[in-house]
Amino acid sequence: MTEAERSQPFALGVVEDRLALTGILGALAVVVGSALPWAIVPTVLGTVTETGLEANGKLTLIAGVLALVFVVAALRLPGKDLPVAAAGAGFAAGGIALAYVLDVRASSARVLARLLEGRGTLDPGTVGTRFLARPGVGTWVVLAGGLAVVVAGAGLLRRDRVPVRG
Repeated sequence: MTEAERSQPFALGVVEDRLALTGILGALAVVVGSALPWAIVPTVLGTVTETGLEANGKLTLIAGVLALVFVVAALRLPGKDLPVAAAGAGFAAGGIALAYVLDVRASSARVLARLLEGRGTLDPGTVGTRFLARPGVGTWVVLAGGLAVVVAGAGLLRRDRVPVRG
């Protein structure tokens, strides 16, 4: 990015820059997805959900905020470390969401224990086979947002390394 492009107003540069827009929207998706439902457990009493902030969404929320800060900083400051840090934060958020999706049945016990508060303990092994939890929309939003941040970080890193032909 040339010095003239860096001196443009921030909003104009982001709208014109697809990589920047991808990184910022991806980081915002991670932040929003962290608060959405992460597990949906059907029970005889109805459907019970677990939001990301009740599960690992606290970690992805922090990673999303860091990714947003690193992407915005990478647009304004030269260097290779900021795009790498943004991609790392996006990768961490996506990895946490993927791990949750792969082990979503374990959340059944937590969700039902909150539902039955104070009525004894639940054995996660029996709950996982009886009540099949499925991933909520929040996990998929965080996963997609994390992937977008990784792609944007890699693109920003490559763009800083390869001279642009005009």
